[in-house]
Order: sequence, then structure tokens, then C-alpha cells
Amino acid sequence: MSKTKRAPRFPSLFYVSDRSSLLLASVFVVALGVAVGLASFGKSLGDEFSRFSPPKSFFELKFRALVFGHPIDRMSRYILAEDREVAMYLVAIAKKESNWGKFAPEKDGKTCFNYWGYRGPENTTDSGYSCFRTPAEAVSTVGRRIRELLDQGVDTPREFVVWKRGFLDTPLDSSEEKWVSDVAYYVAKFSSRKN
Repeated sequence: MSKTKRAPRFPSLFYVSDRSSLLLASVFVVALGVAVGLASFGKSLGDEFSRFSPPKSFFELKFRALVFGHPIDRMSRYILAEDREVAMYLVAIAKKESNWGKFAPEKDGKTCFNYWGYRGPENTTDSGYSCFRTPAEAVSTVGRRIRELLDQGVDTPREFVVWKRGFLDTPLDSSEEKWVSDVAYYVAKFSSRKN
């Protein structure tokens, strides 16, 4: 006759009936934690999706893909409301001047929403840049100035260097040539026209 060994019995902290209640309470606490986490995540996810609308054009699709995650993304709806040529220069100049808002002037510790290096009469900073109260005001003001330049026949990145240096009649220096090159690169992303 073979002897079978029995597993040693360890003292139990809880009786069997207590273990099922403890298990149920643990499951409830974990489920409650998951529900709270999902509710807060779902709210922030819902906020993000409420801002999203499907792109209406290939231009908008490219624009949204390029600026996603940059501060200028908050201005998307205002930029896309501008005509295409103005929007194209808003995006290209903002990339060159501020890396789409990553480096932009502030005043009194608050952002100026000036991603274009725009210097106008509006609420200027100590360094002379315009400080706007809202993204909508920024896009409207800068977009209007870009439209004025386009209406004057300034319609290539090389001509748009007036943004950086004014209407000087001297050869471009190397930093101005680089400005033209960088702006032309992003204008070309949105335009089939050669610059």
C-alpha cells in the first residue's frame, strides 16, 4: 500500500466564508477605480474629439497633420477659415518665426498668440512684438496684413521677406536667404506653384 503525502496545512487568516466577501470587496474597489479612471479619461478624450471634425479638403488634412501637437493647432479653425493663400502663408511664416508657437513672445507671463513675429501697434511687448488677447484676434490681424501684402503683389516667399526686413532695396543677407528658403519649403507643401 502506497502512502500519499498530504500537503501541509497552513493556518488561514480568514475563514472560507470571509475570503469570498474579501474577494468581492477587492473586485468592487478595483472596478470602482477603473470606472473613475475611465470616466475622467473619457471626459478628456471626449473634449478632444468634440474639437475634431473630418477634414473638408486635402489642404486641411495636410495642415492638421503638420501642426498636430504644436501650439498653433489651437488656432486651426481660425486659420482654416482664411482663404487658402493667406492660410498657406500663416502656416509657413509661423513655422519659421516660432516653430508653430513653441517659441513665441509673452507679456506679463501670458502668451501673446503671436507665432509670426508680427510687429504692429497692438499691445506691444517690451521687444516690440504685438501681443494678442486671443488666437482669433491673432489670426485675424496677421491674416489681414498678409492679405494686404498679397493684394500689393507680394506673393512669393522671396517677396514675402519684407515680413522680416521691410521694403529694403538691398541684397538679402544669409539669414534672410534662409528665411526665404524655409518659408518657401512650407508654402510648397500647400501649393503646386513653384516659388
